[in-house]
Amino acid sequence: MKESMGQIIRKLRKERNLTQEELAEQLNITYQAVSRWENETGMPDISQVIPLANVFGVSVDVLFGTQNIDRDAEVQRIIEEASAPLRLNYENEEDEFEAFKKEYETYMEALKTYPNSIPLLYSSLLSGHVLASEYSDRKDHQKATSLRRECIRQGNVILNTCKDVTRLMNTHKQLVDIYVSLGDFESAEKHAEKLPKEFINSGSMVAYIKSCKGDADGAIVEYSCNIDQLLGQFELEVLCLGNEYYFKGQYEDAIKVYKSLYDMIAVIFDKEEYTPPYHALTVGDHIARCYIKLGHYDEAVEWLWRDYEHICKNAKHYNKKEHVETPLLRGCTFQFFGESMNIKGYLYYLNLPIYAALHGHPGYNELLEKLKGSDKV
Repeated sequence: MKESMGQIIRKLRKERNLTQEELAEQLNITYQAVSRWENETGMPDISQVIPLANVFGVSVDVLFGTQNIDRDAEVQRIIEEASAPLRLNYENEEDEFEAFKKEYETYMEALKTYPNSIPLLYSSLLSGHVLASEYSDRKDHQKATSLRRECIRQGNVILNTCKDVTRLMNTHKQLVDIYVSLGDFESAEKHAEKLPKEFINSGSMVAYIKSCKGDADGAIVEYSCNIDQLLGQFELEVLCLGNEYYFKGQYEDAIKVYKSLYDMIAVIFDKEEYTPPYHALTVGDHIARCYIKLGHYDEAVEWLWRDYEHICKNAKHYNKKEHVETPLLRGCTFQFFGESMNIKGYLYYLNLPIYAALHGHPGYNELLEKLKGSDKV
């Protein structure tokens, strides 16, 4: 049965934790008018419909109960089309930057039509956060700050209306990073405290259910995919720990931490042709930087070569969906995006100031010449 406008107004007001008085204040009317709407003894004047929709962050058709039943499918289409260009390899940073801008602008334009769409708000939050970092790198701090403020607004709407636990937790995580970027550590800590200290997720529960049903094959796939997610998070935490030792100047401790990650990846993916794309691919670079700081240039070059060989090994898998046979991750599918490793970008990377100490080293020069002699690998 179709809801009346009064029922819809009451539902939207309660979802946003507004009293009748608070809603009336935002519309510059009396709370008795709001009460009449909700009790269906009166209707909003036509001039009040658009302001009312804006207060709730919805389109007018939501108030009338006539929203398109294909709305979710349309939103998903917008998101897929907006994000698709970012899976490509770009020849230069400017083209990639323009792709980031276009993605974000697409989401913001779509939100004019679907202002209360959680998937759109969430995608815009993620895109805006990335774009703000790009502007920071370009020293356009005013634009970066403006974007981050908009991300905070969108994040708060998500937190107030979304019921998906994963999106809620990820939104808190994004807001932590955004507030840190703004130097507001107190607000960042408040959002950090909202994140769980214990990790319980749907993957492990679905695997448990399949196991209890006797579906061993299904349980293996679910456990494997869940382990893959945990591995990705574990690798990130280990890299961050190693980075902290690096920043403190404790380079030998940093090397031990980084090498433990490299060894772990080597064991898990033993005899596999490649490492999945979102696992740590450049551990060697982190180790090389530590050795440079210690003045051990031969070791630094050795680890740069390991990274190069690893990337070459994986390059042939780009634009493919691949599986691994290792028992820990059996059943997982990994999507590689892009066409190849960008040699120009890799050359630029190896000529960063941190590697100045290696200029003239035979092994380092050989690596550079090998890269210069190829268009792509």
